[in-house]
Amino acid sequence: MPFLEFDRYLGTLALPQISLSGQKKISAGIVAIVGLGGTGGIAAELFARAGVASLVLIDDDTVSLTNIQRQIEYVEADIGKGKAETLKKRISAINHNVSVEAINERITEENASIMGKPSMIFDGTDNFSARSAINRYAVKKGIPWIMTAANETFGTIKAVVPHETSCTACLGYPDSGNEGMGCAQAGILPSAPAAIGTLAFSLGLKILMGEKVDGDIVYIDTWNYSIERIRTQINPKCRVCGTP
Repeated sequence: MPFLEFDRYLGTLALPQISLSGQKKISAGIVAIVGLGGTGGIAAELFARAGVASLVLIDDDTVSLTNIQRQIEYVEADIGKGKAETLKKRISAINHNVSVEAINERITEENASIMGKPSMIFDGTDNFSARSAINRYAVKKGIPWIMTAANETFGTIKAVVPHETSCTACLGYPDSGNEGMGCAQAGILPSAPAAIGTLAFSLGLKILMGEKVDGDIVYIDTWNYSIERIRTQINPKCRVCGTP
């Protein structure tokens, strides 16, 4: 970390949970973020502010007017522009030390290798097909990843550390399909994806720092101020991470 940049990270350096040793690990981290909407977009910005070495931003979508209500990283002038390139420019203006790669593609089983070999993967997608592709790739490559989801007033967060925690297939998540109605149809509180993305970012820092994390699902309702932890276990017969 360049000497002149210490001032940038004084806030995290002062935290006993992170300090200099933790910041060095964060600043060496590479994070691939798949899906740059409500949870993935804010997480990308926070990882940049925290000073990771590199971000790989993956999304084939463009910014729409409906996104502005809840995706706080975009503004009206971004409507019609690709999310990956738009967010790359924003992050470069926030922290010039962070290397940013923008990939305008949708993750599938066939192209999952575009995620590369990051320190961790952050899932900000909204469909089972993409999550299944991320899970299979991450388990195969031994890459920890974080699942996030937000809709209406609530959302969920789950860490997957291959062969140490349950993966999404352990819990019966399907390999394809959407997760019901979209945000514009079902409704979404602007604070829900922001809260989920922010808390998942904190979990991501722990992973980058090498701390042990569990694979429980954390359910958060931002309207009723409630948090619930759902315990999970590895399924030894899991089709993805189980013993052959």
